[in-house]
Amino acid sequence: MKYIRRAIEDIVEKSSKTFKTVLITGARQTGKSTLIRHKYSDIKEVTFDDPFAEEQAKNNAEMFMSLNEPPVFFDEIQYVPDLFRHIKQSCDLHDEKGLYFLSGSQPFKLMEMASDSLAGRVSIS
Repeated sequence: MKYIRRAIEDIVEKSSKTFKTVLITGARQTGKSTLIRHKYSDIKEVTFDDPFAEEQAKNNAEMFMSLNEPPVFFDEIQYVPDLFRHIKQSCDLHDEKGLYFLSGSQPFKLMEMASDSLAGRVSIS
């Protein structure tokens, strides 16, 4: 399938050089995950659509984070809201930008949680 370039790609790239965490929100099936996979194909991806990954992150967040060191892409982050605390702790330990790429489809709830994790936010409509 041919990749469709998104208008926000330049904003995402600039945000990844400015912020430690980049959160992309928007409606389901609008290309949030596809954009990150396309632009950052060399980083690890963990999707919380996978019940096993969700369970690991919820039940032992410290271990989960140690197994998924940055840079990393967490897809459907709204399923594990407590992980934002651990993302913030990790960001506090690193000076680099573009450590975490997050996507989710519940923008208001996610924005509230993301504000503490030093996230730059980009929205796809």
